[in-house]
Amino acid sequence: MDTGSKMITPKTLLGFLMFQRDSILSVASSNSARWLGLIFVLSAGIAREYDGEYLTGEPWHLVLPLAASVIGCITIALLVGILSWARTVRDVSLFTQFGSILNVYWMTAPMACLYAIPFERFMDPGGATRANLTLLGIVSVWRVTLMIRCVSVLYAASLIAATMPVMVFCLGMGYAALTLIPSPVFMIMGGIRLTESEDIILGVKMMLIACAVVTAPIWIIGYLTCCSAKSPWRWQLREFEGQNQPASKAAWMTAIVALGFLLPFLPWTQHEQWLRWRAEKLLLTGAIDELSQLTREHPEKDLPPHWDPPPRTGYGEIKPDLIPTILNIHASGPATWFWQLYLNKLERYRFPFYFASNRLDDSNLAVFIEIFDELNISPWQAESIDQSIEQSLQDESISQERQDLLKAMQKRCKATSAKSIRIEGTN
Repeated sequence: MDTGSKMITPKTLLGFLMFQRDSILSVASSNSARWLGLIFVLSAGIAREYDGEYLTGEPWHLVLPLAASVIGCITIALLVGILSWARTVRDVSLFTQFGSILNVYWMTAPMACLYAIPFERFMDPGGATRANLTLLGIVSVWRVTLMIRCVSVLYAASLIAATMPVMVFCLGMGYAALTLIPSPVFMIMGGIRLTESEDIILGVKMMLIACAVVTAPIWIIGYLTCCSAKSPWRWQLREFEGQNQPASKAAWMTAIVALGFLLPFLPWTQHEQWLRWRAEKLLLTGAIDELSQLTREHPEKDLPPHWDPPPRTGYGEIKPDLIPTILNIHASGPATWFWQLYLNKLERYRFPFYFASNRLDDSNLAVFIEIFDELNISPWQAESIDQSIEQSLQDESISQERQDLLKAMQKRCKATSAKSIRIEGTN
């Protein structure tokens, strides 16, 4: 084979993405392919975050995917390197193997550009979450399968042997993601009603944990078994030693287009993210009057679609405190659309009612009861609050004024329960 005349072209990149052996070997052996892959990694980072984070104020969102990819590549290179050493590939340095694995690992990034599809802009929150998770699953399976194919090609290994280090790597990365990335909290009798999106994410998380627990012994034992097997691996890049396969101008243009195709959308999406970032900063620093002024100046469409301001109770966030925040927002005269976001939070969460009845002073409790009239609480919530108030009323030390306030809230809860019973009887 005349490898010296070859170049990395868009056809090579497409062939790589389609699992073709010659393209995988070309990408793994080319220094130019490494820089192309780096550009694709950066473009994938922009695709993930261009409409999800305020990149000017928090640029680390673009650096984090690159850092994670380097850490991930080191991990998989060690796993594959140990296995290759056990399979008699001992005349090729780990550094050389790492360079080739980095090439192919980074070159799997183009498929992640699909994350740029803005499902939130034309779907409801639940539908957008399902679409995003489905796309994440498709891209993840494709990238894992491609990495298995790359290990098999680079070392002339069987698919079973190539699968083991990649799947052990996936277990480690999955554990890190579940640990480090915020996700909805699973609580038994926690009094939290998750949103549709949070419920979907939590369901997928629990399914992944169950799959990992069940399959982890298979991959770990399989990896250790492969390390002890006698059939040798053979490093397939020896024929490329001393040769360089440069990237063609078309390949560089393909990478540059991938990096820049979202740039025209940044002024629009980043303005939304700037408003979100500013609003959350004002909220967390207690500048509620300024925050309400901001919401009056901007309609809801100026903020990112399906924005959920803190605290996100479904994720276990406790800052800022929900009840004091709602009281302060109510007093500051926010925009109707913004006020409705916090009413929705209050409707989904039961604990604040215990907070209100037990910790608010009389004046704030009176305001809270006014807010309570705006809520559309469920019958089970009304019954739970009713029972909580009944327990509080048994405390003889509370003042008559406070008893009257608690009874006023209890009356509203009983009315909600009675209305529900009438509706059920009619049906």
